[in-house]
Amino acid sequence: MTGHGSAAGSPRAPLLEALWTWGPSVGVMAAIFFLSSRPALPVPPGYDDKVAHAVAYGTLALAVLHGLTGAWRRRPSLSQAIAAVAVATLYGITDEFHQSFVPGRTTDALDVAADAVGAAAAASAVWAWSILRPIRPARTSSEAVPRP
Repeated sequence: MTGHGSAAGSPRAPLLEALWTWGPSVGVMAAIFFLSSRPALPVPPGYDDKVAHAVAYGTLALAVLHGLTGAWRRRPSLSQAIAAVAVATLYGITDEFHQSFVPGRTTDALDVAADAVGAAAAASAVWAWSILRPIRPARTSSEAVPRP
């Protein structure tokens, strides 16, 4: 199929591919920025915010790894996992700097440590899992899907 209906021939195809590949990273970064722009976040009594930091930046590391692997088309390498941790941790540092300008918020080196631990745990888990269970190649459109 050619013409306007063909996604592969469309000038928007590279844009859609980039959005699919890197959109999750941008979305997680935007969510973190939005939340850190609030003067105060509701925290349940007895809840340690370091867990929230670890989860948020673990999610960011996974999103970055998603982009680095071409939306999981390739098995993540150790260097890609390290890069994802580095990007997430550096974003955590910039987020703490950003919070220094938000009324009611303060910077905390332990928040950055929790960011790094969460990012490292998530990226390490995905990298280790990819060694144990390789990513299957994508099915081509010419391969028939068996029908029951």
